[in-house]
Amino acid sequence: LALSHYAEQTSRYRELSLRLNELEREKQAIVQFMDEIERRKRRVFTEAFEKTNLNLQKYFSKLTGGGNATLKLENPDEPFLGGIDMIVQFPRKPSIVVSGASGGERSVVAVAFIFALREFTPASFYILDEIDAHLDAFHVSKLADLLLEESEKTQFVVITLKSEMVNKAQKVYGVYMTGTGSQVISAKFLEVSS
Repeated sequence: LALSHYAEQTSRYRELSLRLNELEREKQAIVQFMDEIERRKRRVFTEAFEKTNLNLQKYFSKLTGGGNATLKLENPDEPFLGGIDMIVQFPRKPSIVVSGASGGERSVVAVAFIFALREFTPASFYILDEIDAHLDAFHVSKLADLLLEESEKTQFVVITLKSEMVNKAQKVYGVYMTGTGSQVISAKFLEVSS
């Protein structure tokens, strides 16, 4: 019986050994697939991060008249294990982390960041509801210039109460209340200016 048991065990060992080798190959294929997904994820993230960073610098400079804004990874070696800091420098001011900026400065940075993201995934039109609410007159004027420049590529509908924005609009719609409901008036840019 020993020879018979030995033959059974040897056969079983070969089957298990083949299955183990097969499982090892499957494991390696899965590990390689996971590594490829991780490489793609990292590459796509890095490309998006770099493009957004360049766009942020461009738009922040336009909105501030020469300022500088940069995105920095907390952990550049492992970008998914850390956050992202935004370092900003307004003209004639030192560089600071955006969380240390004033409310108005953070609003300028937020607008620049919105435009940077818009550039990454553009749409046909945008509705901006009082995007200039916390901006001072200088930055509202810069934003109006930027919107006018960008309107060659994209349509913007801006809801605003700021005259600096209205003065640079291509077309203005006014909405006001009457006893019977809302009334809408419109004017082309040249009509508004005169």
